[in-house]
Amino acid sequence: MTKKKELTTPAAGLPELGVDLSDYADEGFEGADLSAYAVPFLRILQSNNPQVNEDDEAYVEGAKAGMFFNTISCELYGRELDIIPISYARDFVEWKPNRAGFVKAHGPDPAILDRIVEIDEKNNSILDTGNIIQDTRNHYVLLADHLEAGPIIFSLVSTGIRHSRKWMTLMRNIKIPNTGKTAPMFSTIWTVRTVHNKNDDGSWYQIGDKTKTAVEFKDWVNKEQFKASMAARDLIKSATVNYASDIPPEDKDDVPF
Repeated sequence: MTKKKELTTPAAGLPELGVDLSDYADEGFEGADLSAYAVPFLRILQSNNPQVNEDDEAYVEGAKAGMFFNTISCELYGRELDIIPISYARDFVEWKPNRAGFVKAHGPDPAILDRIVEIDEKNNSILDTGNIIQDTRNHYVLLADHLEAGPIIFSLVSTGIRHSRKWMTLMRNIKIPNTGKTAPMFSTIWTVRTVHNKNDDGSWYQIGDKTKTAVEFKDWVNKEQFKASMAARDLIKSATVNYASDIPPEDKDDVPF
C-alpha cells in the first residue's frame, strides 16, 4: 500500500443540520488563490532519494527509482502517468552550494546568467556568489486520473529541458479540429513515461533519453477534466512557486543530469 497523506471524508457521520450541506459546497474558499495552499511538486524518484531507501525515515512503501512522486501527499504514480498540462513558466532558480538550501527565484529573465563564473565538474552553473543557478522549466499540470490532487508543478531541469522543449512543440502542434487553430494546452491529455538513462558517471530517470522524449498525445479532456482544468488555470494565474517547500535540499538528486 502506498504511504501517503490523504485528504479524506471524516469517518463520523454528519449531524442533522436541517439543510443540505452540498448546497454550500466550496464556500469559504472564495478569497484563496494558489498561494493559500501547499502546492505539490511532481518528482521522478532517483535511486539515491530517501523515499526509496527502506532504512530512511522518509521511505515510502513501494517506492522505486523511476516512479512519479507527489511531494505533498507522498503518493506514488508508477512510471507512466496521464497528465493534463495547464500552463508553463520558465524560472532561473538560485540554490546554495552543497545542498544548503533555496536562495531565490529570479523569474524568466536570463540576465542572471551573466553572473556565471564557472561550470563545475557536475555541470552546475556557479554564480559570482558561489551559489548555483538552475534553468527550470515549470509545467503546471493536473493528473488526469487524480483530479482530486489539484494543480501540481512538474519541473524539468538540465537534460530534462530538451524534453520540455519537445513537449511544448508537440502541444503547440495540436490543432482544434476543423479550425487550424492551436488547441488550448489544458484541453489535452498526454501520457508521460520515465526512461532509464546511463553514462560513465552514473544512471538516472528522466522523461526520455538522448534519442527520444517519452511524451505522447493521448486524448482530449472530458467535460469533468475541462472544468477542473479551467479552475486550476484561474488558480495558477496568481501562483508563486515555493521552491523551499519542495523536497528538502539535502534530498535533492545528485545524479549526472
